[in-house]
Amino acid sequence: MQALSRRAGIDPVYTLAHDQEMSSSLKSDEKKANGRRLLYVVTEDWFFVSHFIGFARAAQRDGFAVGLVTRLGKHRAVLEAEGFELFPLEGGRGSVAPGAALQEVAAIRAAMAAFSPDIVHLIALRPVLLGALAAVGRRDVALVLAPTGLGYLWASQSGKARLLRQVVRFTMRAILRRPKLALLFENRDDAAEFGLTIDDPRLTLLGGAGVDGDAFPARPDPGGSPVRFGLVARMLRSKGGPLAIEAIRRARTGGADVQLDLFGATDPANADSMTESELHAASSEPGIVWHGRVDDLSSVWRDVHVALLPTSYREGLPRALLEAAASGRPIITTDSPGCREIALDGRTGILVPSGDVAATAIAITRLAADAALRQMMGVASRAHFETRFTAQIVERDVVRAYRSLLQEQSADG
Repeated sequence: MQALSRRAGIDPVYTLAHDQEMSSSLKSDEKKANGRRLLYVVTEDWFFVSHFIGFARAAQRDGFAVGLVTRLGKHRAVLEAEGFELFPLEGGRGSVAPGAALQEVAAIRAAMAAFSPDIVHLIALRPVLLGALAAVGRRDVALVLAPTGLGYLWASQSGKARLLRQVVRFTMRAILRRPKLALLFENRDDAAEFGLTIDDPRLTLLGGAGVDGDAFPARPDPGGSPVRFGLVARMLRSKGGPLAIEAIRRARTGGADVQLDLFGATDPANADSMTESELHAASSEPGIVWHGRVDDLSSVWRDVHVALLPTSYREGLPRALLEAAASGRPIITTDSPGCREIALDGRTGILVPSGDVAATAIAITRLAADAALRQMMGVASRAHFETRFTAQIVERDVVRAYRSLLQEQSADG
């Protein structure tokens, strides 16, 4: 490790990680004796709290001690109150600089040494890649790889993105040769990108992060006018905000009594983000309202008639669509990986081609004009949600994956 750090020119980072590992080694046997230990790695604390905290709670109920490696912000107190042992990631979000990536690897490896996990659950593509590198040489640790979605890297057609995709594919196929591995994907298309088939015994297809159906009860179509179309997402261009705005303009020009409601914050750290000025400008037009960040999303789907997400982002399985389906809302979204898992064309909603403003405007106009169709699709949405996407089903499947890995470890032992 010291030789590697000298070659990389980052002696302080790797020396710190090495010292932390050595100081923790004496505690390792004691921690193992206290029961099963599970360490999550995710870039942002808000992402873990909003999507995956249910996994950790289910694991605790099953007897696991839980640790979390993440960039800590305003949700630190929430995580501490849950009884999780926290290990902070430092540095800027999403940096592709080699030094920043190696610093994250060192932090993850140090957390593994300090916490002594039986299982490390890596959430999203960057933690999967960096966490697997941190686990090199740790044959005592089982890994859970959960890419969630392939994001902008797979959506972009730039030369740089195409090159990086090949690097990621090569790296993932190397990681997949590791023993003691479980794979949690949210759709078949993403799994196929890495040569995985549905009959791979290591693979579990999850219904996203799962949604509590009681927190998002099914409700009848709200009725009234205008017919409201809700887009719930970070205000990234690739999530479809600009396209939705133009599609609503066209539908209104054609005589449809419709309104677009945009719910979500901008993301100034992301080059793909819409700006507040352009969102305020759009909101000055008739039939378009930007609400900013809204925490009570159940109330959104109580009042909005249709979920709209014309995304070009490579989704895993959009949580906003799961919450809309649970609430009994029809969906208009892109015919793309992840989205078509929850939106069944002609049954629970309407799928449109990626980037097609005209097709999106036609779908908006059709659902705006037919309350009976909206109600029928809404009922079907809730029924489809209950087959695979509830929090109870997803958490059960995740805990089963953990148990399976520990059985393999026991057999290996």
